[in-house]
Amino acid sequence: MDYDYLVLALGAHGNDFGINGVREHCYTLDSYEQAEDFHLGLLNRFLQFSETATQQEKVKVAIVGGGATGVELAAELYYTVDRLEQFGVHKIRHQTLDVTLIEATDRILPILPEDLSRKAEKTLTDLGAKIKTNVMVKGVQENLLLTEHESIEADLIVWAAGVQAPAFLSQQNLPTNRINQLEVQSTLQVKGQQNIYAIGDCAFLLQDNQRPVPATAQAAHQMAKTCASNICSQINKQTLQTFTYHDHGALISLSHFQALGNLLDQLLKRNWMVEGKVARMAYASLYRQHQYALHGFWKTFWLWLVNLMEKRIKPKLKLY
Repeated sequence: MDYDYLVLALGAHGNDFGINGVREHCYTLDSYEQAEDFHLGLLNRFLQFSETATQQEKVKVAIVGGGATGVELAAELYYTVDRLEQFGVHKIRHQTLDVTLIEATDRILPILPEDLSRKAEKTLTDLGAKIKTNVMVKGVQENLLLTEHESIEADLIVWAAGVQAPAFLSQQNLPTNRINQLEVQSTLQVKGQQNIYAIGDCAFLLQDNQRPVPATAQAAHQMAKTCASNICSQINKQTLQTFTYHDHGALISLSHFQALGNLLDQLLKRNWMVEGKVARMAYASLYRQHQYALHGFWKTFWLWLVNLMEKRIKPKLKLY
């Protein structure tokens, strides 16, 4: 396939860091199919538990990675078990779920200010989750996580740590870093190439503060705008823009229990901390803005209306 301009926007997936057993024994959440696989595995374990468990047993889930994915999943699991209890599944109670969240750094949610990270940690511990920080996973066996100082048993293990671009990018005679991301110039052109651009999680660009542009949706969205503008400028033989990342903050939804985050006001140079209903509304608003960007006003409106109706008539939890 011939091209005049090529844009690589391949995203990324979790990074197993070469640890033995991750691919064989862990669930990942990099695609819809993988999420469905975990969903079914979780329900099957609960149904099995309801038939065979003794009073002292628990459903044990270990999550590796204390970023947004791991933290939101931990909260969602407790919401799930509460719904199963409401549906009358035998022996299922809030206390029958044992979630362990493992993070290699000194705190969960390092993308958020420390006080918000601590609030998220308190919400999860109040729900019953165990949070282990400064813990490195050394290996994974069936139903067993091996760390530096202990072994953690789990019925289900979810790997939500790290970011890695598709491996084939490093085989294309293009400059890549150690996690296969394409190294790009400030114009988002791949280094050494005039007509190849890379944006989103598969692109590596150092900012002025010598930190890489983060692998987040807002960074990808901003990159897409600059890339589109630069392709038009290149066609018209005009000067290309340099990409500058503007951090607008981050929002975390802890299921129905809590929502929190920080919003950065570029105009006033202020950092606004939000939580509770305000954060939940902001989280939902960002989701609708994403739909609007993809589908336009009318389709987004009908999607919102359908979602509203489904909340009234569909069960809270998909049981298949």
